[in-house]
Amino acid sequence: MTDQEDLKERIKELYWDCCYREEKIAKELGLSVDHVTEYIKKFKLEIWRMIPWKSEKLKKLSYAAQRLLVSMIYQMKSGNPSPRPVSRRDEANVMTYTSFRNGYIEEIHSRPASRISDEEMKKIMIESSARLEDWLEIRDAFLPERPDLYFPLVHACRDAWTRDWEQEKRNYDIKD
Repeated sequence: MTDQEDLKERIKELYWDCCYREEKIAKELGLSVDHVTEYIKKFKLEIWRMIPWKSEKLKKLSYAAQRLLVSMIYQMKSGNPSPRPVSRRDEANVMTYTSFRNGYIEEIHSRPASRISDEEMKKIMIESSARLEDWLEIRDAFLPERPDLYFPLVHACRDAWTRDWEQEKRNYDIKD
């Protein structure tokens, strides 16, 4: 692989797998935001063309929901699904992953241990609610007419992002 191909793969990884925004990718890789954005637009078009079905609801998805959907399709096309059927908990885990885990809380998680301030918690909850809304927008676009496409998306995302997450516990006690 050439250096250019390696760079494109790294951009894809940071965008799709890590869910970094264009600004963060540009900063991490020492590139201009315009360069990163232009590459992502081209790649998103490739992925968007893979969608075997496009309805009016899909065409009206917000930018954030489109990005999430394209990321989900990328996972579906590049993964090897496990034989286990998707449970309601799997869907909840994937929603949590896309809503909380790859948001601001991940930035806090990567810092040395510190308390979360009220302002930080407000940011977490607002951004998480917005990401859940994106997920529900996608679900509402697919489920009524094409559940045959929705569940493979959840399946692929479960396998890629939350395969090892807890399936049974409803709470967790932190040990001192």
